[in-house]
Amino acid sequence: GPLGSMATVPVYCVCRLPYDVTRFMIECDACKDWFHGSCVGVEEEEAPDIDIYHCPNCEKTHGKSTLKKKRTWHK
Repeated sequence: GPLGSMATVPVYCVCRLPYDVTRFMIECDACKDWFHGSCVGVEEEEAPDIDIYHCPNCEKTHGKSTLKKKRTWHK
């Protein structure tokens, strides 16, 4: 039926929603899925500082995301 075509829309993130061009997204370097920053706690301003991003699921097996080593000061 007509509802069958719904399954062809790719969904992303932990929220499993289709791509939304108005929302910032980041790609997990482990599973290659895309995640809304707001869903995984990454702000768009932080993204340029991230070297390798791991989503919450991949963090368990691959470890935490790593930041680019450009800052000399520590928070």
